[in-house]
Amino acid sequence: MAVLGVTRRHHAGRHPLTAVALVGLLALGGCAGEADRARSAGARLSQVEGVAQAEVDPPGDDRLARLSVMVEPDITAAVAGSVLAAMAEAAQNAGYVSYTLEIARGDGDLLLADESLVDEPRRIALLRGWLRLADALDGGLVLDRTSAGNVVQVSAETVALDLAEAADVELPGPRTEWRFSTDDGSLALVGNPTDADLRAARRVPATVTSPGLPLPADRWGLGRFDGGYQLDLWLRVPGADAPADLSPRRFGERIAPLARGALEALRPARSVTLRLHAGGEDPGGADDLFGWWSTSGTAEPGRDLLGRGWDAWLRDLLEPRDDRTRPVRGR
Repeated sequence: MAVLGVTRRHHAGRHPLTAVALVGLLALGGCAGEADRARSAGARLSQVEGVAQAEVDPPGDDRLARLSVMVEPDITAAVAGSVLAAMAEAAQNAGYVSYTLEIARGDGDLLLADESLVDEPRRIALLRGWLRLADALDGGLVLDRTSAGNVVQVSAETVALDLAEAADVELPGPRTEWRFSTDDGSLALVGNPTDADLRAARRVPATVTSPGLPLPADRWGLGRFDGGYQLDLWLRVPGADAPADLSPRRFGERIAPLARGALEALRPARSVTLRLHAGGEDPGGADDLFGWWSTSGTAEPGRDLLGRGWDAWLRDLLEPRDDRTRPVRGR
C-alpha cells in the first residue's frame, strides 16, 4: 500500500508538469507555424511580377499581420494592381482576415492601407494617383489610405512647388487630407488644393520668415479647414525670459510688421485666424499661445490667463475702427 501511495503521489506531481510542457510545446508549434506561413507568403510574393522585395510579418498579440513589398521603380498602375491582388491572395492563403499593406517605391514613397483596399472599386485609380505623385513630387511621399479617406504626407524642400504638382492629381476616396512639411513650416489642407492655397503657400513662408522683419517667425504652420485659414506663428523673442515679460508695450512694435504681413499674405481670404506662440515649436514643451485674432470673432475673455493684452492689441492693429462689433469666439 505504501508503494501504491508513493506511486500515486509521484503521478499526481507529474501530471501538471506534463500538461504545462504540452501547452508550451503547442504554443511553440503555433508560433513556428505562424512564422513558417509568413515566410512562405513572403517568398511567393517576391516572385510576383513588379516586386523587387517582399516581407510578411505574422500577427501578434497587439498587431495585425503586415504584408510589405518593394516594387520596381518603373512599375505601372496596372502591374501594381496585380501586385495588390497577389498580396490579398497571399494573406488569404496564410489565413489572415485582417492585415495591413505596405507598398514602397524608391527610398521615400510609401502607400499604406488595410485589407479593404483590395475590394475598393477605384483601387487602380488610387494606385495611379500615388505613382503620379511619387513621380512629380520632390519630397518623400506617404499615402495612408483608410476607410475615412486619404492622408497624404509630403516632406518637401519648398511647399509651394510640391503643392502645385499635387493640385493636378485627384485621389479617389471620401476625402483627402494633405500634409506638407519643411524645415521651417508646415501646410495642412482638406480637399483638393486650390489657387488660393497655392498663393498662400508661396506668400506666407516668404513673408513671415523674411530676414527683413524686426522679428521674423521661427516656424509657421498654415491650415485650411472648412474654407478658412489658420496661421500659427512660433516666435523666439529675445528679452522675454519669462511669459509675463512678453507684453505689447515692450514688444508690440517689433511684432506688428510680422502680424500685418501675415494677414496681407493671406489676402483675399475672407476667413483667417492668426495665432502667435512664444518659443520654438516644441511638441514636448508648454505652448504659450499669447496672441489670438480672427476675422470671425473676438477672443474669449480670459483666454490669456496672464492678461497680457495681446488679443486686444491684435484687434486694434488688424481691424478697421468701424469693424469692432463682432461675436465672441472660443480659443
